[in-house]
Amino acid sequence: MLALVRRGAGDPLVATMLFYMFFAFGPVINYLTGETIYFGIKTEYIPDASWIFFVGILGLMLPAWLVPLERDQFMRSSWGPSPIANILRPANAVMALVSLLLVGRLLLSGGGGADKIRSISLVGTSVHYIYLLIQVYLTAFYLNIGRSRFDRVLYFTNFLAYLTYCLVIGERDFVFIIMSLLLHWALIRPKSKSQTFKLVIGGTALAVAATAIFFLRDATQNFSSPLAALLSQGSLLFVNTYTLFLIDNGQPYFLGLSYIYACLNLLPSGVWSSGFNMPDWFREQYAPGSNSGYGFGLDIEGYLNFSWPGVFFSFVLIGFMQRKIFNAKKLRDFCLFYSVFFCAFTMYCLRNDSTAFFKGNFYAIISYLGLYFLSRFLPRLEGGRNT
Repeated sequence: MLALVRRGAGDPLVATMLFYMFFAFGPVINYLTGETIYFGIKTEYIPDASWIFFVGILGLMLPAWLVPLERDQFMRSSWGPSPIANILRPANAVMALVSLLLVGRLLLSGGGGADKIRSISLVGTSVHYIYLLIQVYLTAFYLNIGRSRFDRVLYFTNFLAYLTYCLVIGERDFVFIIMSLLLHWALIRPKSKSQTFKLVIGGTALAVAATAIFFLRDATQNFSSPLAALLSQGSLLFVNTYTLFLIDNGQPYFLGLSYIYACLNLLPSGVWSSGFNMPDWFREQYAPGSNSGYGFGLDIEGYLNFSWPGVFFSFVLIGFMQRKIFNAKKLRDFCLFYSVFFCAFTMYCLRNDSTAFFKGNFYAIISYLGLYFLSRFLPRLEGGRNT
C-alpha cells in the first residue's frame, strides 16, 4: 500500500485511488474527531459505508498491482505534429470568447459568488454543464497541441478564461482536469527536485482553491480548522449511509438495471428517452420534489446493484480501463488525449453514477473523432508535439 502511495505522483491510477480515499474517508475522520459532518449522514451506517470504501480501494489497487505502468509512449518528445492540432486553434479561440461572454453575463446580472444555483440559472443549466464538458475535453488536449508559441497562447488563453468562469460561478470541478494534466506532465518531463516541487506547489494550490470555493458555496458550515473544512468536501458518506438505510428498510437491489439504463441512455432521444439516473433517483428517495442536487457514487451504485461484488468488480473494471488506455501502443495520439480525460473524469464521476460516466466517455470519443475529421479540411501544422 505504501509503495502505491509513493507512486501516486507518477501514476494516474494510483492518484485516482488517493482522490477516492480523500473524498471517502475525509468526512469519516471528521466524524471520529467530533467535527461537523453533512447533516443527512446516517451515523449508524458509517462502519458499513467505510467497508464499501475499502472494497472500492481494493478494486482500484488490483490493476495497479497486476499491470505495470508503461511510460515509454509518454516519454517520447520527437513525434510528429498531432493530426488535430490545426482544429484546436479555432476551437480554443471560440471557447475563450464564449467563456468571456458567460462571465460578462454573470457579472452584469449580479451573479457569481456564494449562490451557485442562482448563478447557474442565469447562465442556463444545460448551457452550464455542456460548457463545462466541452472545456474539459479541450483542456485534456494539452499534449496534442503543436509546439508553436501561438498554439500555446491560444490554449492557455482559453484555459484561463475557463478557470475564471469556474471561480466566478463557484465551480470547483476544474481541479480534476488540472490534476490529471499535472500527473501526465510529470510522466513526460525529466524527473528532478524542481519538477517535484512544482507538482507539490500545484497540488497545494488546487486544494486551497477548492477549499476557498467550498466556503463560498456553503458558508453555513462551521469548522474548527481549514483541515477539517478540507476533509469535509464531497458527499459520498452521506449518499452511501442513506442508501444503506434504504436497503435495510426494503429497497430491493437493482440487479444491473441502472447499468442497463446507463447504456440505453447513450441512444438518441428519438430511440430511447427514459431520463433515469441515480442522482435523480436518490433525490426522490431523500427529498421528493426538491430541486437540490445530492450527487451519487459509483461505489454505492455497484453495491445497490450487486452488493459487495458490485463495488469490487466495477472499480476493478475502471482500473483496468485506465491501465489499458495509458499503456496503449496504437492510436497514441488519441490515447494522449483520452488518458488525460479518463483520469480526470473518473475522479469526477466517483461522486456521480454510471450514466454520467458512460456518457462522458462516449462523448469524449465522439468529440475526438469529430475534431479529427474536421481537421482534414484545414491546413496541417508543421513542427513537433508540445511536451
